[in-house]
Amino acid sequence: MKTIYQMMSLLFFMLVLSLPALKYLTEEPKSHSTIENRALASLPDLPLNFDQLTSARNDFEAYLKDHFGFKDSIIKRINGINYFLYKETTSKRVSIGKNGYLYLNSHGNDNKNAILKSVCNVTTPTEATLKKMKSGLNRFIDHHQTKGIETAITIIPTKSKIYPEFLPNMEGHWCDNTHPTWIDEFISDLNNSQLIYPLALFKAWKTEFDVFLPKRFHWNGKTPYKMAQKILKHWNIEQTLFPSSSIEPIKSDLNNHLAGLAFFDTTTKYSYLDEKMTRCRNADCITGFKSHYERGVVQQYKRNTDNSLTLLILSDSFGPGITRQLPIGFSEVVSVDLNHLQKNEEKAFIKWIVKKVKPSHMLYVMHDGGIIWQSLRLNRMLSKVE
Repeated sequence: MKTIYQMMSLLFFMLVLSLPALKYLTEEPKSHSTIENRALASLPDLPLNFDQLTSARNDFEAYLKDHFGFKDSIIKRINGINYFLYKETTSKRVSIGKNGYLYLNSHGNDNKNAILKSVCNVTTPTEATLKKMKSGLNRFIDHHQTKGIETAITIIPTKSKIYPEFLPNMEGHWCDNTHPTWIDEFISDLNNSQLIYPLALFKAWKTEFDVFLPKRFHWNGKTPYKMAQKILKHWNIEQTLFPSSSIEPIKSDLNNHLAGLAFFDTTTKYSYLDEKMTRCRNADCITGFKSHYERGVVQQYKRNTDNSLTLLILSDSFGPGITRQLPIGFSEVVSVDLNHLQKNEEKAFIKWIVKKVKPSHMLYVMHDGGIIWQSLRLNRMLSKVE
């Protein structure tokens, strides 16, 4: 009897081990993973000679890892355990704080907390870097102002500056709000009336509504809408469009860092459905765009209005949030996220897009966590254009 139980246990164990292979054999191989949101390795060809053997082995290994049976289910459950038990994600770029508040701590996995350390004054740039940053911001404004384009830069305070109390303990200690940071002092010293830094405004709004939603580190809802109103006021432009609003669910930024899980917040959504507005969001919106910015995406809003004002927005990932709100004062809004613009494209693109759009107004949107990189790029970009 003992031998029978042992055999049954062995057979059961072998069956369990074979399940992933059986799952793979009974399914059509996928080319894209919905859970991981990426392309999967394709089945490589058999090696024809010894030289191809090493690369073929690596290709087969990548293919088997991507098409392992029940992989999606395993990823989903591991991520669920990490989040619900340990409040962790598989990404080093985000931090989960108190009450489930989500923060972006860096732009790369190899430099954890780089954004938080910069924004919260743990690390500061050198004087030489600050000088180049100052040059970049001022040159961008001055260069386009002299061409008759009303130009401004808005620097968006990130979530850690507004909600430091929900950061994890160590990061919360960094982001003590009692003293000005180097960013605050740097912007104050610039003393440029065309540079908009709404830190005090965001802190005041915080008492009225969620400036940043708990499970998002990008802005949504009321904040970019009210910021759009502030920008119109800065330029003395009348708001001519008053959209209706409703409370609706919105996907959390956390979904991009916890494959297989779905989280939502609720936000205020502004509706422009009743307006005669055309919207376009792809590289084909503007003829010739792709030849100047290969990996770029452009957004374009047009509507019938008494004014003929055209706004060009250049931005980081915070641009899209306010782009959809700014038609409240412009007949046309064109917005380009510059995150994928290559160095060899910079000079030609900036000259081309300004000439193509012919804006009456120009706005550069960046968040404070990217102020060093964005300012240095502006300095480099303008040195090529001027």
